[in-house]
Amino acid sequence: MKQVKNEKLPGLHSLRGIAALMIVFFHVAGIPQLELPAGWTFINNYFGMGVPLFFVISAFSLFLSTYKKVGSNGWIQAYFIKRFFRIAPLFYLMLIFFLLIYYFVFHVVYSQTEIFLNATFLFNLFPGKHEGIVWAGWTIGVEMLFYLLLPYLLVHIRSLRAALLCSTMCIIISIAARKMYASLGLASSYPYMSLLSQLGVFSTGIPAYFLYEKYRTHPAGNRIGQVLLFCSVLLLIWAVTCWSFILSVFGYRIYVWAIIFSLLILSQLFYPFMLISNKLFVYLGEISFSLYILHPLLVYGLRPLYKKTYDLIIYQSYAYLLCVIMTLTLLVPMAHLVYTYVESRSIKAGKWLVDNRITP
Repeated sequence: MKQVKNEKLPGLHSLRGIAALMIVFFHVAGIPQLELPAGWTFINNYFGMGVPLFFVISAFSLFLSTYKKVGSNGWIQAYFIKRFFRIAPLFYLMLIFFLLIYYFVFHVVYSQTEIFLNATFLFNLFPGKHEGIVWAGWTIGVEMLFYLLLPYLLVHIRSLRAALLCSTMCIIISIAARKMYASLGLASSYPYMSLLSQLGVFSTGIPAYFLYEKYRTHPAGNRIGQVLLFCSVLLLIWAVTCWSFILSVFGYRIYVWAIIFSLLILSQLFYPFMLISNKLFVYLGEISFSLYILHPLLVYGLRPLYKKTYDLIIYQSYAYLLCVIMTLTLLVPMAHLVYTYVESRSIKAGKWLVDNRITP
């Protein structure tokens, strides 16, 4: 199997890009409430799964980049600095932007408490405030809290067996948390969007890391990847066609999908399949955070254009695809600029701080 540096794994970046595209497709239909043809309902039903795919990739990537540094001088400080500079600068910029939009466009003023919760990434802990001020920012609230938990997991999970046990326990905790939150009558979206509910999703990326480390130099790596890809596709088909069975047995489908995603990640690390792992998706994966955080407001602003498109084009499938194309035509250059001038510079700033203040 061809060895690639951790930072340049094309399969991982490609899946990030695919996850971002799934969410854009999902919100282009969902935010303006566009009608989809009967055969296209899979977009509303399944493309929202781009978020759990992001979460599984995140857990895997964090173990991949940090696990072997555990115990080294200043590793925890370096970890938190890099994570903060990876997310916070762009998030803060968008937070200021949305506060201005809410004030001048929607005439809404947020309290100092709510702004504080968003600025400190604590808003996910408060039902009713958990979605955040930045649109689609609930995932950032979940992600940042998971970052706080990760050092504990890195220190205490030191084997595949421990990772499997941890993942099983996390899924059980997540299912119990969702049922508890639902029974308490909290904000309707909180049972799904809370950290505890998503913990089981994140956790499936951890056994995937240990499996990758165990077999990454195996001479039959490509064959392993092909088998995993075949199994992933079969399981995806099963998850789509047997969703009612999954709900009746497991209660929630998201954790089954997370396990499938972990297998898909492994398949693309061992055997990058060109339809999944390619330069286009790698590029979109690089700018995926900017794509994600910019797209809701753009989609909202394009609603009048979507309506005109649907009025002019009889076939809903063509109209919807044209709406997606128009969105991506604007979104990708915007995300590229934001990535170039905000994301990449803040990442470099974090790395510089670690290299010059933490590393001896």
